Amino acid sequence: MYTGSRSYFVSTKKFYYSLFFILPFLAVYEIGLFRGALGNHINGADAVLRLFFYFLYRILGVNATRILSGIAIIFLIFYLFSYLVKNRIRVRVSFLFVMLLEAMFLALLAGIIIHVSLNYNFPRLFSMKPSRAVVEQLAVSGIFDVWAKIVSSVGAGIFEEFLFRFLLIRIFYSFWKDSAYRAFGTDARAMAKAVGLSSLVFMLMHVGSVSSIFGLISIFFGSILFSLIYLKRGYGIVSGVHIFYDLYLMFGILA
Repeated sequence: MYTGSRSYFVSTKKFYYSLFFILPFLAVYEIGLFRGALGNHINGADAVLRLFFYFLYRILGVNATRILSGIAIIFLIFYLFSYLVKNRIRVRVSFLFVMLLEAMFLALLAGIIIHVSLNYNFPRLFSMKPSRAVVEQLAVSGIFDVWAKIVSSVGAGIFEEFLFRFLLIRIFYSFWKDSAYRAFGTDARAMAKAVGLSSLVFMLMHVGSVSSIFGLISIFFGSILFSLIYLKRGYGIVSGVHIFYDLYLMFGILA
C-alpha cells in the first residue's frame, strides 16, 4: 500500500495519522465522562495531564482558561491543515481503517505473548468471561457495566500511551542519550534505559488499582511491549493496541 512514495507503515507512523486515528476514540471518552460512565473518576494519566489546566484555572480563572484553551485548539487545527496543504499530504481514510485492524490484531498478539510469557500456557480466547484477576482489578477500580469498561479502556489507551510512551520515553531518552546521537532513537543504550524507567513508573502508577504482585509484573511486561510497539509503529497504533488489549481482557475475549 502506497501514498506517493511512502508505504502504509511509514505514512501511518506520522503524527497526523495518529491524530486522525485517535479523534473518534477521544470523542467516545469525553462523551463517556460527560454521561458519568466513570462516576467521579477519570483515567490517572488523564488526571496528570489535566493538572496544567487546573494550574491555569487557579491563576487565570475559568473564563480566561477556556478562552486560552479554545485559542490553542484553533491554532492546532489551523497548523495541522496548513501543514497538510503546504506539504501536499493526502490522508487516506482507507489507511485509518487498516490501522484499526492492525491495532486489533497487535492487541490480540500482545495479549497472547504476555500471557504465555508469564503463565507458560496459552490463554483462553473468546470465552467471554474475564479472568479472576481482571474481575478483581475492575472491582478495585469500580468498573462494572459495559459502558464504563469501554470508556475506561479508551481513556487508558489515549492518555497512558501519550504520557508514558510519547512523553516520558522521550524525556528520559533526552537525559541519557550520547551527544553524538541527536535523532530520537539512535542511541540504543539510552533508549533501553528510557523504556525501562518509563515502564517502572507506569507499573507504580497502577499499584492502587491492582490486587497482586503478579498483576504488577504483568503490567510492567506489558508496558515494555507497548513501548516497542510505540517505537516501531508510533503513537496512534500503540494507543489503539492498548485500547483493544484492555477491552479484550475486560470482556473475556482474551483470558
